[in-house]
Amino acid sequence: QLTKGIIGVGGMGRGHISYDGTRVVAMCDVDKKHLAEGAALLKDKINLYGDFRSLILDKNVDIVHIATPPHWHGIMAAEAAHGFHLPRSSPP
Repeated sequence: QLTKGIIGVGGMGRGHISYDGTRVVAMCDVDKKHLAEGAALLKDKINLYGDFRSLILDKNVDIVHIATPPHWHGIMAAEAAHGFHLPRSSPP
């Protein structure tokens, strides 16, 4: 089972909680109310972050869901790509 972190749990991000084959181990939101409400939807204790870069560095996270306003997606995806080992294939 893949472990995941969700960045942005105010509205759309909560829809990413229950994907089959995954388990939430971390959440991030700059709004502490959203963060508390998102965490309350889970039975297990998870890591909570106010800065997305801290979630990306969490060694317990296999995958990241970015569920923030669209203008943040690019920078967060780029940071996540640097924080994770991405598989590559060499040309033949």
